Amino acid sequence: MSSLIRLARTADNPRTSPTRSAHMVGICGSGMQSLAGVLLERGWRLTGSDVEPAKAAWLRRRGVRVAAGHAAEHLPEDAGLLIYSDAVGPDNAERRQAAVYGIAQLSYPA
Repeated sequence: MSSLIRLARTADNPRTSPTRSAHMVGICGSGMQSLAGVLLERGWRLTGSDVEPAKAAWLRRRGVRVAAGHAAEHLPEDAGLLIYSDAVGPDNAERRQAAVYGIAQLSYPA
């Protein structure tokens, strides 16, 4: 079972949940949007960023703040986890900022 599936399942129980907030880099991809939907249904607080933020209108309606482009300031300091798309490399500004903040990172396929 993948790490993200385990995290999503534990979010149903706040006593065992390691985090209930995530920042998703590349949130507008079809897989990332699907994962966002699962996490939202399980009570997670999400933020995200993408180079094509217009594709995330339904996420915005659900209260997800989706930033245009990628920049360090898009990452909330209190994010419990950063999830990134396959298209996002290690040199991404938000991933580098997550390392500075000590925020755990998982790739979408992980």
